Amino acid sequence: MAGDGSRQEKHAQPEAGGAMNARSGTKKSILLALLSRSEGASVHEIMAALGWQSHSVRGYLSSLSKQGTSIHSFRRSDGNRAYSINRETESKAEAAQIVARTNPAWILKKGGEDCSAALDES
Repeated sequence: MAGDGSRQEKHAQPEAGGAMNARSGTKKSILLALLSRSEGASVHEIMAALGWQSHSVRGYLSSLSKQGTSIHSFRRSDGNRAYSINRETESKAEAAQIVARTNPAWILKKGGEDCSAALDES
């Protein structure tokens, strides 16, 4: 019976872009929808949507990655870590970080000086 084609595949196979197919209404489909958003999804957002604990979220993200889904980790402009299956999301977040790091106020802050006083003087 196994391998005769009479049964549907139990596990979804990766699409050409690396994203996984999932039956609608499943926790996997909800997770993939969250990861597909333009801003990605943080662990806390996934926890709230699925009712999982943080270690379960991270474990399932690892499992998806091992199954062929390209999951990208990045920092949002608010400093929180997020995950995405959309490569454009990561590059936008990286660009925002570069802009923030080239801002004189950020450079002064990282140097330990008072930003507002130093900027007022110039």
